[in-house]
Amino acid sequence: MSDIPKQQVYDPTESAYRWLILGMAVLTYVMCIIPRFAWPPLIPVVAPILNIQMTQAGAYMTAFYIGYVITQVPAGLLADRFGVRGLLALTLVVQGLANIGLGIIDSYGPGFALRMISGLAGGCVYAACFRALVQWFRPEHRGLAFGIFMATPSLGVALTNALVPSLEGFWGWRGVFLAIGVFALACSVAVFTLVREVKSDGPANTGPRPSFFTGLKTVLQDRNIRTLCLCGLTYIWCYVGFMSWGNTYLKQVIGLSNVEAGAVITVLSMIGIPLSPLAGFVAGKSGKGLQVLIMGIVLVGLGVILFGQTSSVTMIWTLTVVTGVGFAICTPLYSFVVSTYSPPQWAATTGGVTSFCWQFGGMLVPVISGLAIDLSGFSVVWWILGVVPLLAVLLLLTLKKPQAA
Repeated sequence: MSDIPKQQVYDPTESAYRWLILGMAVLTYVMCIIPRFAWPPLIPVVAPILNIQMTQAGAYMTAFYIGYVITQVPAGLLADRFGVRGLLALTLVVQGLANIGLGIIDSYGPGFALRMISGLAGGCVYAACFRALVQWFRPEHRGLAFGIFMATPSLGVALTNALVPSLEGFWGWRGVFLAIGVFALACSVAVFTLVREVKSDGPANTGPRPSFFTGLKTVLQDRNIRTLCLCGLTYIWCYVGFMSWGNTYLKQVIGLSNVEAGAVITVLSMIGIPLSPLAGFVAGKSGKGLQVLIMGIVLVGLGVILFGQTSSVTMIWTLTVVTGVGFAICTPLYSFVVSTYSPPQWAATTGGVTSFCWQFGGMLVPVISGLAIDLSGFSVVWWILGVVPLLAVLLLLTLKKPQAA
């Protein structure tokens, strides 16, 4: 009996297949970003054809975000209950059909509805991918995985702005939406074929099956998760506020041209593509994810405050790089740190709840910061944007040690 070899247990976190899972997560996230940002470059072309005003054109972006926020938490509940593969494939199918529909509309109303449907599908992606990365990657490798995954929004925005105007010149605006839709459908087939499920660990996989909302109740009762939700809201507050008003500030106050101001914002955005994976790798290998996240938040807060206090173009560029580095650290490290505090069996729910707080902060800050600009100009708004994330550092210092996953 002693000569009989022991049966080896398959460990997904040791399998090279986990990198294919990461690739499918990135692909799905890209196909959430591209439909979202394909609309702005097409507004000058489509608005006259559909006979819509700029307010209505802007409402198409609002429609997407309404849907995007609504499904964050429900997507987490569904992914934890039924798995990742089917949900991700379904989101791509809905994205594909919605964008094909956008390619054939001839009036404003149907387009608004299709943009909201596209947003509903896009809102399901993060929570499901969050669960997949938690399941397939150990903490020491998960930092790099989240670093690559969270560089996807910057990559998606860059691809959209690079490709959509050129494709519109060849295929027309209807052809662009049709192409996006067909490609999303093709991606859904790839995801459904290649993504594997990992059986849930822990209480959710033993004994009586828990109720549908057990995971949500567990996550919301966790003080650490609640603290991280507030932290995420403060970070995205600063990011969305900066991206909303940075270009206007540079043109109206500093006196830069459209091209120069656009270059500053582009550089700040692009820093995250190479630096996010590096920050995630360092945090995962060192086991110092929380400390690195705090460093990134400090860079963001101080960088934004000082950005609004200088009129020197040289200092503007210096602070742009500093702030961009901070954003590039915070984006993946926030997700990584949340994953270390997440109950593994409720990972998607945790991802959905924390992402909802991100999106809520992103919806809130343009209105509040815009009001501050109306009342006092740009002299106060940079303090409002920069001090809030610095308060998040105090929140992070109250975190208790995460439970062993």
